Amino acid sequence: MLTGKSYVANCAQRCYFQTPESKPEIEVIPYCTVVSNHWDNQKMIDAQVENCLKLKDLKYRAMKLEPLMSSCEHIIELATKARKALGPDIMMAVDVGYRFNDVATAVRVSEALKELDVYFLETPFPVDFYEPYAALASRTSIPIAMGEHAVTRAECFNMLNYGKISVVQPYMSTVGGITEAKRIVDRVRDMGGLVIPGNWSTQILGCATVHLAAYSAVTPYIEFAPAEIYESPLRKRIQQMGFPIVEGAIQLPTAAGIGFDVSDELIEEFKMED
Repeated sequence: MLTGKSYVANCAQRCYFQTPESKPEIEVIPYCTVVSNHWDNQKMIDAQVENCLKLKDLKYRAMKLEPLMSSCEHIIELATKARKALGPDIMMAVDVGYRFNDVATAVRVSEALKELDVYFLETPFPVDFYEPYAALASRTSIPIAMGEHAVTRAECFNMLNYGKISVVQPYMSTVGGITEAKRIVDRVRDMGGLVIPGNWSTQILGCATVHLAAYSAVTPYIEFAPAEIYESPLRKRIQQMGFPIVEGAIQLPTAAGIGFDVSDELIEEFKMED
């Protein structure tokens, strides 16, 4: 499971439900998924490091790099440069997007990343088989994560049981809603894992994800696609209407429901004409 200083810090604050930076009153910490328009080249590295620095200046506390479709060398170079830019205190994860087919290559990359305090390594392999996940998990100290495409709780539990992963990443919009996601949280907690919900979407799903994090004792972060680095007017407007992010944290909501109202004004502003 989780090792190193990230594990120690997480356990020390488990009673507060969230991360070391959290205050005793519960708050939810979003990690920012950083994606670029370029892959497997220097433009990808420069763009993602630049966006990490921008988000750091905005006081976000956690980032996830996405060197998708990239060589081992570019994965390692991006993570190394990003860690140097972010410093030691910001959480940094890496998603390679099902990049590897053989365990030996994944182990080699993991060995290069482990000194960078990578919080988790996401989807190193396709999720059709458990064996490569289990083999990698037994040979690296970096927690392994998956779950973005899971549509049943059984997929999550089997990856923990047989794939030996440490982090489950269900989307509540695909795994069966808030109630089913709570069932996943309860079981994963008993199994000794973490639930870090996925949300490569807008803050409509994000608001529901905040509620799950407030319920969960094993959810140190939630995924967040920050409008500040993506050129989407709709994403920006929805983020403005969602829960405020102050100093990299989201305070628990007090509004009814999930706390997001899809207003007539929003629909009118972005509807497509026939």
